[in-house]
Amino acid sequence: MRINEFGLAPVDWTDVADDKMRSDGNSEYYLVKKYNRNPNVIVQALAAADGVCQACKMNAPFMSAQGKPFLEVHHVLPLSLGGPDVLSNVVALCPNCHRKQHFGEPDAF
Repeated sequence: MRINEFGLAPVDWTDVADDKMRSDGNSEYYLVKKYNRNPNVIVQALAAADGVCQACKMNAPFMSAQGKPFLEVHHVLPLSLGGPDVLSNVVALCPNCHRKQHFGEPDAF
């Protein structure tokens, strides 16, 4: 059984009627809850960061296909734990720092 970073177990599909929503031997299917995000929060966070990671203070590692510095917006208190989708709860991070927040020693913001 795999456990994700927040300690949530995968869904037990034994009670799911649709056979297509189970393991087929080559892959596994999981029920995923998607949170609707306010695109204005993302735009504002990226604009405020001005191409600089808010954790390591380095410039974005590359330019996006749209020609803008590539940073990822991270919720300090995750939406899945009741965090609000507001500017005061997000930071713009380079991909390495974003992964560190989820899988390493997180920085305090």
